[in-house]
Amino acid sequence: MRKTLSLHLALGSITIGLFTSCGSHSGDLPISSETGSSQVSTGANTLLTKARNYESAGKTGRAISTYQGINKKYPYTDAAAEALFSQGRLFDKQGDLFKAFESYQTLISRHPCSPHYAAAIKRQEAVAHSAADGIIKNNFLGIKTRIGPDKTEKMLTNVRDNAPRAASAPRAQYAIGRVWQQDGNADKAIAAFQKVTPTSHLQ
Repeated sequence: MRKTLSLHLALGSITIGLFTSCGSHSGDLPISSETGSSQVSTGANTLLTKARNYESAGKTGRAISTYQGINKKYPYTDAAAEALFSQGRLFDKQGDLFKAFESYQTLISRHPCSPHYAAAIKRQEAVAHSAADGIIKNNFLGIKTRIGPDKTEKMLTNVRDNAPRAASAPRAQYAIGRVWQQDGNADKAIAAFQKVTPTSHLQ
């Protein structure tokens, strides 16, 4: 009897965990007065198709603005998740890494069940660590931009907090320490290093 009860409780915990990670956020604002209706879905998907057509035609600017329009009007739809990843990819292609990072961050925070979630996490980490190295290319001309420690710390903190149990978390926290160390701020560097979780994944 006790074993059966324990099993049910365990399964219940798993179910709750899945719902919490992939369900709707309690603090989310409604999409519109038509939330969940077929009209919302149709409107979002129509814009998504339009944006993809622009992209296919090489009209990158119009594609990005249409993708952004989807997220403004229908922010919590599946189409919005697709739009965020697509605009992030286009910003990446253009070399606008900050805007790409922000697009991926919005996808990660709003759409944890998106099929692009893992790819967004991975690309975000790469951009943040490039910033931590001090200089990154941040436009289509390949001109390099020096990134300040505060902005870099914010990016790395996003990487750390988006997947706190993954190997990327201690790497990001360690990188924060290195950023402040290179900036000559010993107090902040020590404080950051002290937060690094002991792990072999830093190598």
